Amino acid sequence: MAPDPVDIDTDPLPRVAASYVSKAQQIRRVGLDLSNVVSDYSYAFGNDDSGQKVSRQFRSLLSGFQQSVQLLVRVVDGTADGIDAMSKQYNRVEEHNTDLAKRMGEGSLTDSFDATPPSSSNNTPSNGGGGGGGPTNGNNNRRR
Repeated sequence: MAPDPVDIDTDPLPRVAASYVSKAQQIRRVGLDLSNVVSDYSYAFGNDDSGQKVSRQFRSLLSGFQQSVQLLVRVVDGTADGIDAMSKQYNRVEEHNTDLAKRMGEGSLTDSFDATPPSSSNNTPSNGGGGGGGPTNGNNNRRR
């Protein structure tokens, strides 16, 4: 039995990546707000020994939290980059498959054809399926 076809709709992927970028910016702002908290409250505990001890603990906790926020921003930004790269790669594969199907239909392939995907700096969606027809989403961007 043949495996089920793989359908990949890349149209929403740029929006999904952009939403991750937006969330990373929001998280980054939280980190900046924490920096302001540290500077605003660093003097609030007083100059005596107890106040200085509490101040050091407060700064230490906030510093650890800020580091966690920075790591989270990197993870969310990295996820956005990964989604964007995946979308571009799917589009390149589809362009390659479309080109191969076109060449096969024209009979221009030989036994020793080069099946290496063409390098493409054009990241626009392809204009057709892989030669097999099938449903699209209006932008001819549904992958099989």
